[in-house]
Amino acid sequence: MFVIKLLSLSFFVSILAACGAVESSTSATDSPPFIQLNGDAEVFISMGAKYDDEGATSLDAKDGALQVTITTTEPVMDALGSYYYDITYLSTDSDNNTSIATRKVIMVDDISPAM
Repeated sequence: MFVIKLLSLSFFVSILAACGAVESSTSATDSPPFIQLNGDAEVFISMGAKYDDEGATSLDAKDGALQVTITTTEPVMDALGSYYYDITYLSTDSDNNTSIATRKVIMVDDISPAM
């Protein structure tokens, strides 16, 4: 009889957790945090201009708001002769699930040649 009551209590708590009446456990999750870029994922700037990064935010279902680490690559030239660089945003939750988002900054030669 004790075992049946204990299982009933466990079942009741599970139902309350599913309904949001009590918090569920804080066990490890497989879901990574979500990174939201502020602004566009691809931006165009004039050659030689400075881009003011708009940043990004990260939110995790278990941990809430998380820190975002930002890295920038050196400019490279693509096959069409345009220069670009990437800004990478990385966020890791307490369960070591990691998310990465990237913004591409394309430098455009928009100065007309002098005649």
